[in-house]
Amino acid sequence: MLTKELWKEYKKPIYYFILKWVKQPETSKDILQNTFLRAHLKKHQLRDDKKAKAWLFQIARNEVYTYFAQQKTHLPLLENEAVVENNAAFTPCCWERFLSELPPSYQEVVKLCFIAGKKQQEAAALLGLSLANVKARIRRAKAWLQEALVNCCGYTLDENGTLSGESHCARCAPGI
Repeated sequence: MLTKELWKEYKKPIYYFILKWVKQPETSKDILQNTFLRAHLKKHQLRDDKKAKAWLFQIARNEVYTYFAQQKTHLPLLENEAVVENNAAFTPCCWERFLSELPPSYQEVVKLCFIAGKKQQEAAALLGLSLANVKARIRRAKAWLQEALVNCCGYTLDENGTLSGESHCARCAPGI
């Protein structure tokens, strides 16, 4: 399928999909352009034209995640809403790696709730899941991320289950 055909058929639904998340028309148009640019550059990856719509929506979803990730300077991670700040202890090398190692179903809810800043109920509606399912995925993803940060980076968990301490990881601690 040609990019021009994809544009004609899907530009409006994808634009409104993006606008629903971003809530800014100009930013939504920029993300829409990025979506179709990425689709054009990666069109060789689309093996079945019948799956073009889902493929484009996934690209749009990833572009929205990228937009929100660039807008945030911190990400809530723990149950008590502790904040992981952009500092030497949490550089992107381990965070991005850990996030990418999560199962895709967990990645989606983590990105929506913690990067895009959506409420759990909104994430459930966007993903077509029950609120209980979203909460379970978040709980499991948090547990996995906490374990990864403890095992890789040497953080500790206090009595409340909050990450504490400093990184002792050669990958993410500067100067080690």
